[in-house]
Amino acid sequence: MYFDARAFFLHLAETDAKPEPRGALLIRAGVDRPEALQKLLEPRSGGIPILRTDVDGDAVYDIRASGLPAVSVRLGRGRLDVRAGESLEGRPVTELGKALRERFGPEAFGAGHATAMVDVAALLSELERPATVPEVPPQRLALLQGFAAAFVRQLTSIDMVFLDLAPSPTGARLRGTLTLRPR
Repeated sequence: MYFDARAFFLHLAETDAKPEPRGALLIRAGVDRPEALQKLLEPRSGGIPILRTDVDGDAVYDIRASGLPAVSVRLGRGRLDVRAGESLEGRPVTELGKALRERFGPEAFGAGHATAMVDVAALLSELERPATVPEVPPQRLALLQGFAAAFVRQLTSIDMVFLDLAPSPTGARLRGTLTLRPR
């Protein structure tokens, strides 16, 4: 998941707006039997609007439901990719999997693993980073940034959580890290 600070503050600056997270969700998973997912996603009348296109031999499903973020599901070649939420155009392009494996070990976020990481410290950094949102006056933006960062600090003292569930000859192996913010 990626947090979109600009979209968050733009929404929060609206009259009577609630602090709703803004960002993008990216999921990649291996798929042994794509047929079951294809049946679930095939466009049908009367339900949620789903548009199917074919891209490089993969089936791409665009799901547009009123009041929900746009969702794109790409299914093919033994994998499932899901992308939902705000655009990632403003973010620098990085090889995220590679960076995470360097940080947590070569097996983390790899095939056969169920791995998750929540980096609250990075979220706080984005909330506190000097930002410009042209539609929001600078003084109001600074107030919103301070409020949001203080809220997250009060909500949790966790800086980062990492969990990696991997198959092993005796069943499964769970590895994890919890980092707390100094008080």
